[in-house]
Amino acid sequence: MSIGRKSIRRPCFLAIVGVASCGGSTSSGGDSPGSGAAMVCAGTPVACGLLSANACAAAQGCAPGACTGAAAACDSLATSTECILQTGCAPNGGGGTCAGMALACLAFSTSADCAAQRGCSWQAGCAGRATACEALNATACIVQPGCHLAQPSGDAGAMPGNPMPGAEGGSQLCEDGPIPRALLIDDMEDKTQGIAGSDAYGSWYVYNDGSSSGHQTPAPMTEFEMELIPGGRCASEYAMRMSGTGFSIWGAGMGFDLGYGNLPDGSFGKIPVDARGYTGVRFWARVGEATGNRALFSLLAGGCAPDEAGADAGDGGAARRDQDCAVSFGTNLTLTTDWVRYDLSFDRLRSTTGGAVFPADKVYSFEFGVPANTTFDLWIDDISWIPSSQ
Repeated sequence: MSIGRKSIRRPCFLAIVGVASCGGSTSSGGDSPGSGAAMVCAGTPVACGLLSANACAAAQGCAPGACTGAAAACDSLATSTECILQTGCAPNGGGGTCAGMALACLAFSTSADCAAQRGCSWQAGCAGRATACEALNATACIVQPGCHLAQPSGDAGAMPGNPMPGAEGGSQLCEDGPIPRALLIDDMEDKTQGIAGSDAYGSWYVYNDGSSSGHQTPAPMTEFEMELIPGGRCASEYAMRMSGTGFSIWGAGMGFDLGYGNLPDGSFGKIPVDARGYTGVRFWARVGEATGNRALFSLLAGGCAPDEAGADAGDGGAARRDQDCAVSFGTNLTLTTDWVRYDLSFDRLRSTTGGAVFPADKVYSFEFGVPANTTFDLWIDDISWIPSSQ
């Protein structure tokens, strides 16, 4: 379930912190439809949004451009001309109203038809979700960017992404093990935008600076699923993935709110998590080949000071809510094409407004941002709290 959307804030990039733990590449095995005699298709497909026009046309799951947005409902159109021009709508007799069901934006395959449907806009570039390498036959594999033909694993006991103990560097890849339920924030394994560790309908979203030349997958304000990890990562099969390019103002990002509910003042909004029993957060991350390796991790936390309670928020006398006073606390990350585990303690996070101590008693949101003028392909997996006992 996806409830509510965030206000867009410009990421502020801070000092780089160190990371601890291990990384490793993944591999793909098993039979795939139509593969050659002993070959399988392996690798990580390049995100559609990063492909050239020619590569886009050849890649399975991708298409040159897409019609996005929400088509205006027929009964919202004020004139008969608007009604007639809206595909799926028609004037309702002599009553002066517009009836019918407007055709959804995604149904239009050309920019001209898309622009003619009120509420829709054409997203240039390459859109869609590239088909996973292991789902391709040999012919399709060769032309799918990021995929290649490879020999299947000869050891039936070695699962993809889980090297056998004793293999060079192997056992280190899965040293973290299952995440205890009490510490889990999201492992993405249910494939939905919902946050597994939230009982209050926490949900993932994506956002960007609105540059006309930019395109992002998933697109903002659309429903999406988690991405299949090629070959898996230890016991994990799915991760959150965001890719794109062309944002020239401050960049793009993805994140989630931890939950929504009724607030003390009777309004509905974000509700915080009390994280004072933890010392920080842990997650796994990587980037795609030939993309930027910088990202910003931040937490939205805090509330209004006692002397601000009930203060005018500039909207006609409404009282300010704690979430309106929350501040981003973050740090820069330098990522690699291997999966790496990041353990970030709260005391390493820096406020965008000064050196305030991190307010762990009120944590609202997690965010992962990328800077302007970069091509990005960011993967995030297995997010959890670090208990105070570690």
